[in-house]
Amino acid sequence: MKSLKGLLLVFLTAILLSACANNAAKDNDNSAALIEKAKQTFSQVDALGYAWSEAEDMIKEAEAALLNAENDSAAKLAEQVIMHNELAMKQYEKEKNAGPL
Repeated sequence: MKSLKGLLLVFLTAILLSACANNAAKDNDNSAALIEKAKQTFSQVDALGYAWSEAEDMIKEAEAALLNAENDSAAKLAEQVIMHNELAMKQYEKEKNAGPL
């Protein structure tokens, strides 16, 4: 009976570790996708001359966080860059047809 309990404990531990590893991989993939989106949106606003100065540094910080397995930090930084880029695009849209004062 003891060996059955031990075997069950080992089995359950293996399942839990597998689930944790699977979640970490998903978090890593999500962070990587957000960083890629941040790069794409940055390229768009940069091509228009409206990229915000800190966005490029924040992308580098997000990539470094991802390499250090700091997925939450990487995702938050990438989301901030995406938001900044969206605001920069709105700024461009408002100013593109503005004439002289």
